[in-house]
Amino acid sequence: MPETELLTSPQAGVILGKSARTVQRMADAGELPYVQKLTGPNGAYLFDPDVIAARAVPSPSGGKEK
Repeated sequence: MPETELLTSPQAGVILGKSARTVQRMADAGELPYVQKLTGPNGAYLFDPDVIAARAVPSPSGGKEK
């Protein structure tokens, strides 16, 4: 079974249409589930790409390129 590559806060932010800091705040508040928080005072949050994709903001074109 292949390992899933986890997303960082900035990567999740791009998908969600939010800043990396907002993604971190959402994780802190329990609004956005994360897989792991790395150790240390500035440890990064790591997110499951499937969870982030399910919460993604639809593009204005509805995903259809013109």
